[in-house]
Amino acid sequence: MAVTIFRGFIAVEVPVLPPVQRVQDQLRHSGADLKLVEGQNTHVTLKFLGDTPVSFLEKIEAGMKHATKGIAPFEMTVRGVGAFPSAQSASVVWAGLEHAEPLSTMARKLEEEMYRLAFPRERRDFTPHITLARVRSPRGRERLAAVLGDHAGEDFGKVKVDKLMLLRSDLAREGPHYSHVRTVPLEG
Repeated sequence: MAVTIFRGFIAVEVPVLPPVQRVQDQLRHSGADLKLVEGQNTHVTLKFLGDTPVSFLEKIEAGMKHATKGIAPFEMTVRGVGAFPSAQSASVVWAGLEHAEPLSTMARKLEEEMYRLAFPRERRDFTPHITLARVRSPRGRERLAAVLGDHAGEDFGKVKVDKLMLLRSDLAREGPHYSHVRTVPLEG
C-alpha cells in the first residue's frame, strides 16, 4: 500500500560537531533524565508540518523555493547551551545559533507559504536553535543546570547552510528516523 500521508517538517541539517558531542556526553552522564538527539538527526526545524499529504509535495517545494528566494548560502555560529523554558524547569536542552538571521527570514516566509496550504500556524515565535536533548522528568535537574552553566557561552564552531530540506520523520522505539523528501538549494 502506497504512503499518502507522512509526518513532515522543513529544516536545515547541521553536521555533527565534536564540541557539541562532548557536551552531549556530559549531559548523558549528568544523571538528568534526558532523551538525547542522535548526531545524525541534528537539524534546525524551520516549520513543523505534521501530517503531510504526498499530493502536496509540489506545492510544498514551491513554497520552499519562495522562502529561499534571495538567500545565499551562509555560515552561522553554534554558541552556548541553554534550556526552554529555563535551566531550572527545562523541557528542551538546546545549542544556540548566531548569525542565523536568514533562518528567521526563511521561517517567517515558510509560515505564510505553508499556512496557504492549510498547515496550522506555529503558536510560538521562531527561535533559532539546535535541540540537543528532551527532558523527561525533573530527576537530576541541578546537575543539568550545572552542565548548562559550564557551557553557556562556549563557541562550538561554524556551520554552513546551503540548502533547505523537507524531511519525513518515522517514529520508532529507539528514536525518530529522518529521510529526505525534497531539497531546495540556497542560491541567493
